[in-house]
Formats: sequence, C-alpha cells, structure tokens
Amino acid sequence: MCEVIKLKIKTATFIGHGDLPTCDMELVKKRIEILILEHECQTFLLGGMGNFDTLCARVLQKLK
Repeated sequence: MCEVIKLKIKTATFIGHGDLPTCDMELVKKRIEILILEHECQTFLLGGMGNFDTLCARVLQKLK
C-alpha cells in the first residue's frame, strides 16, 4: 500500500530595486529571522538583479 506524504514548504521571495541608497541590514536580518522562526519559511527566492536582492542574499548567507 502506498502512503501519501503531504509537505508544506513555506517560501519567501525578495525582489527589490536596482538602486538602494539606504537600507538597514540589521532590519532586513530581523525580518528574515521572523520569516524563519515565526513563519517557518524554509525556501527563499531572490530576484538577483538589484541591490536589495544582493543585500538579502548576504543576510541569508550569514544566517545559514
């Protein structure tokens, strides 16, 4: 007999702007920690074209 396993994977997406004159890295880190700890996000998708996306990638790499 086959058993069906349902997975519920939560995903967050970061798509930002190319120009990012000011952004608080610590604030971004806190928000990402909330996504991980309180909302149980396991997968993060990044646009990869803007400064915000790069900032989020750096934060995620440090938290890894």
